Amino acid sequence: MAQDAERFMRVGAVDEVTAGGVRGWSVNPRAPDRASTVELWIDGDFVAAAPVDRFRRDIQDRFGGEGRAGFFIETPHGLPDHRPHRFEVFDGPSGRLLQRTERPARSPAATPAHLLKKELEAVRAALVKIEARMAAEDRNDPYDPQAYPAYYEAVYRQAGAEHAQARPDDAPVTVVMDVEGADPIAVEEALLALAGQVGGVRWKLAVTGAGSDLEPFIRDAAQRIEWTTGQALKARGAGIFVAHKPAFLSALDAGETIIFAPASGVCAPDALVRLVEAMRPDEVLAAYGDEDSFDDAEGAVGEAAHHDPLFKPGFDPDLLAQTPYVGRLTAFAGAVLRKTGLSGAAGSLAPQDALLRAGLSPDQVGHVERVIFSRRASVPSDEVEQAQVWLSCVKRAYEGEPGVQVEPLDDILGVSLPGAVRVRRQPSGSAAVIIPTKDSLDLLRPCIESIEKHREANRTPIEIIVIDHESADPDTRTFLDDLQARGAARVLPFSGAFNWALMNNLAAAETQADVLVFLNNDTVVISPDWIDVLCSDARRPEIGVVGARLLYRDGAIQHAGFVWREGVSGFLVHEGVGAPGADGGYMGRHALAHSSIAVTGACMAVEASKFRALGGFDSASFPVEGNDVDLCLRAWNRNYRVLYAPGATLYHLESVTRGYSRDGEKRKVAARANARLLSRWGQVFARDRWFNGHFSRDSRPFHRLRPPR
Repeated sequence: MAQDAERFMRVGAVDEVTAGGVRGWSVNPRAPDRASTVELWIDGDFVAAAPVDRFRRDIQDRFGGEGRAGFFIETPHGLPDHRPHRFEVFDGPSGRLLQRTERPARSPAATPAHLLKKELEAVRAALVKIEARMAAEDRNDPYDPQAYPAYYEAVYRQAGAEHAQARPDDAPVTVVMDVEGADPIAVEEALLALAGQVGGVRWKLAVTGAGSDLEPFIRDAAQRIEWTTGQALKARGAGIFVAHKPAFLSALDAGETIIFAPASGVCAPDALVRLVEAMRPDEVLAAYGDEDSFDDAEGAVGEAAHHDPLFKPGFDPDLLAQTPYVGRLTAFAGAVLRKTGLSGAAGSLAPQDALLRAGLSPDQVGHVERVIFSRRASVPSDEVEQAQVWLSCVKRAYEGEPGVQVEPLDDILGVSLPGAVRVRRQPSGSAAVIIPTKDSLDLLRPCIESIEKHREANRTPIEIIVIDHESADPDTRTFLDDLQARGAARVLPFSGAFNWALMNNLAAAETQADVLVFLNNDTVVISPDWIDVLCSDARRPEIGVVGARLLYRDGAIQHAGFVWREGVSGFLVHEGVGAPGADGGYMGRHALAHSSIAVTGACMAVEASKFRALGGFDSASFPVEGNDVDLCLRAWNRNYRVLYAPGATLYHLESVTRGYSRDGEKRKVAARANARLLSRWGQVFARDRWFNGHFSRDSRPFHRLRPPR
């Protein structure tokens, strides 16, 4: 923890913003020679990254070291001068905001009045800069994820539980506490946390995993709690271990709620009522919440420091199949557990295993966006053993599904996620890879060659369809003619104004393939089995659209799914932008398949029958920008899920040179598309359920915590 704290403790500032670029400094006071990078974002869009490697004598005098603490990031050409722009500089490794400043609109005139206005603007800019630095200091310290203890104090400890209240008709609750491996102090504190629950939930206790030495202590602890608090912990058969006593499950009322609360941590005061509140008979049949850890060695539970929060997404069956992310404080309707049972082989992961095997849809599982459980930091965790247990759980869950292979995650970019699982499905049917192009042979040729190179690594037969938009370059024409002559691809001509959506719709009508893979001509395939990955997921009945992981030319991530940031102008943002390819992202999201509000059309797969049922791309409202997102939101609206699948990884080469392509007419096109998307879908998708509400909406996704409401 000390090393992590040192690593992220960087300070810095922006010295000036000119027409040519942004100049400033960044340094770790405890390790002034530690290498780092910075990122420039303009108006919420990632622009560029640069190393912190320029010599600064003034910074050397202050902090020591070699003094290589300066940076300079070029600003994009054509940035409109007629309106102001928001410049933000982030520390690359941590995502910490170093400074936010405004560049005011600039007048082309140079009259004396204009010069006076410029001086006034400079004063205003200085004030904005000072205010931004003050705001950044206020925000960065308590709400940087690395400073979570301060955040916990402000949001949970000081504010306390927002008391929800159980309804009179809520189902009765049985709390199942697994005490296996826990010491007497941990058990008593877990019981005290239950005794202190607010909200009026009617509950009783079942203890599992208690050995003969711990069982008398549990009875004694329950008795002492009743003496001192007046709260009776009615044990339902002390010492029950559910896996060995199926009578426990058969005796459950189908309308009863079962909450698993292990003694490896403590429940927040409102944990039970929040979980009960999230459950709805015949609608929401299971629930889980956010959690963190606390340093139990420091004294009383109520005074211990909290750290390592897990702010989870909404329920995602694909993510759960790869990692038991829902945690151990989980709630189930009795009818669900009577159907699934509890596996003794799953050990302490039995609740997650039951949820995996239950086969519930995202709408049937509730998620409490509050920290309602805190893990004891002193409880040992055997990662190797737990990884093997979860791998076995997933294998059992899929053993009746033909063509499914379950194996430890082996990410092609080298992301290390101990215990994570990969689920491979055998593909079926055929695919058409549809590539719009106009000239640009330097992009098209490596794209086609990468597809051809990996053709034999895929079981899915593919045809390549190139949509030629009036290519005039002789070399491009020769290349396209050669593709057709040797049967490597079909070339469909298209004339008229560039309309990406229309071009792809027309090509989709010309193929009988089972899956349509829409691909930009500026991509290069990395994953050998990319087509099998995309097509096997696209043909699942519940999946509407599948997207790939995309990288910049230098190997940094360009796209790991979209995030919908409600309430800000740039409401859609690519997740993972600028992170190293080997960076797994928050909770491993970059390397794990997961539900996403949308994925990019630069590489997107849709089953042909679903594409037609959804009406294809909207070529009238979204000819160039926004058509991919619109299709994804229509899929969600028809109860299909949109899946980000990093098992398919590609370079998106041209995108790095377009890093900030929001100038002039392109910006107007993008703005109009965003306005239409918001008008059409803003009310339907007021919240991105996969983007936890604890995170800030005005910075990079999953990098900053939201100030307390």
